[in-house]
Amino acid sequence: MKRKVLTVMAVISMFFVSPTSMTAQTGDPVVLDPTIIDPTDPLNPPHKTPIQIPSVELDGHTLYFNTLCDGYELRIVDGNAGVVYSLIIPLGCTQVVLPSTLVGEYELQLITGNLMFYGTIEL
Repeated sequence: MKRKVLTVMAVISMFFVSPTSMTAQTGDPVVLDPTIIDPTDPLNPPHKTPIQIPSVELDGHTLYFNTLCDGYELRIVDGNAGVVYSLIIPLGCTQVVLPSTLVGEYELQLITGNLMFYGTIEL
């Protein structure tokens, strides 16, 4: 009887654990700011719901995605040279290893539809 009660309590307690507390912290958080690329684009009207900013962490040259970023375009931009690295994030991807040849300060851009999330990273 005690075993059944403990099992039921364990199952019930699982419902009260927030998903954010289950995320593994693997690197330094990247602070991302949102922007609308073209607010006049009729194919991508402005969002009427709150924007969910992706949660991304950087450890060395590895980017970890704590939220789904499937299909987003990832860009690494150098202020002087422009886009130095770009890829479409594959379905189910939780991490991307950036080229080790990239060294210095860059802007990370994550683009989906008419939204861009950007922040500074140091490689």
